[in-house]
Amino acid sequence: MKFYFILLLNSFSFLGLSQTAHLVIPKGHLEGVTSVCCSPNGKYIFSGSRDHTAKVWSTHGLEIETFELNHEVLSVAFSPDEKNVAIGCADGKINVFNLNGQLVLKVDAHRNGINSLFFSPNGKSILSGSSDHTAKLW
Repeated sequence: MKFYFILLLNSFSFLGLSQTAHLVIPKGHLEGVTSVCCSPNGKYIFSGSRDHTAKVWSTHGLEIETFELNHEVLSVAFSPDEKNVAIGCADGKINVFNLNGQLVLKVDAHRNGINSLFFSPNGKSILSGSSDHTAKLW
């Protein structure tokens, strides 16, 4: 059975700016989506799932790249230069890939799952938060 990842950005108003509703319906994850983020330029969506995959999508719904992991994906992040993505898994590891699907770095970061990831503005560090009650700067 195939599940559908649906992202609906509703109309909202922020400081007088408004945006009309936009619907993106990429298909591909086989289990629940646990994390999503947008690329800094707004052209890509990055999603992580319990099906042990993370996927980069165009905002038009085209699947750009799939990253297969050994554990559930709990958190995802784009680097500021959009050349790399970070993936936090249930096994406490951070995996950094380039957008060609090549593993750049793997860090045994936490004792428990990584619930949140964030690249520093210069892209040289990653901040991670975990179910082990810690946050770490790498």
